[in-house]
Amino acid sequence: MGFSMVNKPSKILSPKAVKSVHQQTTAEKEETVVIAANAMGQTVPPMFIFKGIRVTNSLKENVPPLSQVAVSENGWINLEIFLEYLKHFIYHIPPTRPVLLMMDSHSSHVSPEALKFRQENGIIFVAFPSHTT
Repeated sequence: MGFSMVNKPSKILSPKAVKSVHQQTTAEKEETVVIAANAMGQTVPPMFIFKGIRVTNSLKENVPPLSQVAVSENGWINLEIFLEYLKHFIYHIPPTRPVLLMMDSHSSHVSPEALKFRQENGIIFVAFPSHTT
């Protein structure tokens, strides 16, 4: 799921006597978020994927606690990041297996490496057609 974390306030309020008013905005960034939730409403902390070359502290500042942050050239998920997310997912779910994971059929989700990881960790995978999640 893609979304924007751009903060551009349309109005700024300040006391009348203040001569200089500053506003802070965030940079225009491409980003993706990977989320997981179960039928009881419990969630795994999300993974935010930003467009960039390296993860910086500023990217980690405004994400929810325990969230993962990754970067890719286009701000989208890739095989390496998806495998990182699967490890994050396994860490945050109960040890009971098997577990059902439903995702779209993006190439990174159905790669041989991802399929092997899921098999080794008791994850049953259901793939939806692209753009249907």
